[in-house]
Amino acid sequence: MEKTPGKISEDLQIETEEETKEVSADLKALGFSKSMIGKPKSFTKHTSRCAELTKWIEITVYELYLILEQEQKHHKQIDEEEICPICRCELYDDIMTMKKEEICVQQAEMLKDPTEISVIKFGNCSDHYFHKDCAEMMMGEKNHLKCPICSNIYGVLMGEMPPGVMSWQYYDAGYNSCAGYECSGTWHISYSFPSGRKKDGVRYSGTSRQAFLPDTCEGREVMLLLIKSFNRKLTFIVGDSVTTGRKNVVVWNSVHHKTSLSGGSSSFGYPDSTYFNRVKLELADKGVVLEESDDTSKISREGYLQSM
Repeated sequence: MEKTPGKISEDLQIETEEETKEVSADLKALGFSKSMIGKPKSFTKHTSRCAELTKWIEITVYELYLILEQEQKHHKQIDEEEICPICRCELYDDIMTMKKEEICVQQAEMLKDPTEISVIKFGNCSDHYFHKDCAEMMMGEKNHLKCPICSNIYGVLMGEMPPGVMSWQYYDAGYNSCAGYECSGTWHISYSFPSGRKKDGVRYSGTSRQAFLPDTCEGREVMLLLIKSFNRKLTFIVGDSVTTGRKNVVVWNSVHHKTSLSGGSSSFGYPDSTYFNRVKLELADKGVVLEESDDTSKISREGYLQSM
């Protein structure tokens, strides 16, 4: 019987009329169209911890081909788009040199057996794609995953802060107020870390720190975020001190605190009009953000947390 070419879409052709009808029906049923590229399909299954955590979306060979084709039309370099950022290998082998008929055959096979789909996009990311196996390997046994391209965090990121204590005390307005916030109360925060040994047996030196926040709307938000950060072991880390040059000491983990009540930003104090936005961005980069259920009015006037 003579084979009649048919269309899988306006761009791609497959070999027989029977295959055309079968694949076109499947594509229609699954919502395949250029406008649906990278959106969840009925065959996208969250069958692993990584899949469930990232709510990944499976990308077929046909979809990836259209994505790369679109990049070419806009005269963009597609070399990086073709490869997995983790293993640096092609997402689908030779996708831009394959004939359209070959792509259609692979697409039909994937629609019949979705386990053949090996490329995914994380649910809250865009414009970058990974091999399923590479994503699984990168996550390993952790309960979180950080996108290596856009740093989007899935799950709850836990740090490697050594054992220590965070405590705080609220003082009413008029007692050691932050400069520029004399009519507001003040949160006094204390951190204390004893010396100890790292997991590899190397000794490190402990430290004590204090910080201050005004009792304003933004100040209470940052206070709650700092409590979250400490609970997730993200506020401090054992490293090298930029100030003293000493090695293996407990230092800030890129979460800036106001350690003075006054003196402005040059003295790590108040007033500093951009501080709240800066520290919120630093914390958000570690996945520490306010949730709808968070209530800053429920922060106790004094508190104590211990990290082991």
